Amino acid sequence: MLLYMGGGAALADHYRRCRAIALADAASACDEMARHAADRLGESGSDRVAMAEALAAAVDAREACAIASGLLNRRSELAGYLMAACADACRRCAEAAVALSEDQTTARGLDACRDAEQVCRRALEVEAA
Repeated sequence: MLLYMGGGAALADHYRRCRAIALADAASACDEMARHAADRLGESGSDRVAMAEALAAAVDAREACAIASGLLNRRSELAGYLMAACADACRRCAEAAVALSEDQTTARGLDACRDAEQVCRRALEVEAA
């Protein structure tokens, strides 16, 4: 089924909203992963260095995604400037998540970070075009 979105402005607005939603979802998943890493940091036998790195990366990604999503929702001209930093934060968070166990919380955070990184990279490509 085809859906007519109207002119270019309507389609661009649709994609902007989709990006904002994806980044808000990623911020939520990163927040969950940060809390999970913080809880596991105190467990005996856990790799504290890996947990601390994952915690820091998840907090960075959460903040970057939340700010980027908010700027997109407000149609701020500053949103484009944050996309590269957000993509980098999400990449680092995904790398840190790979080092952790394969539990459900970490897997959700990993998937969300990978998706958010791609959203940011595509947004950068659109801005460059």
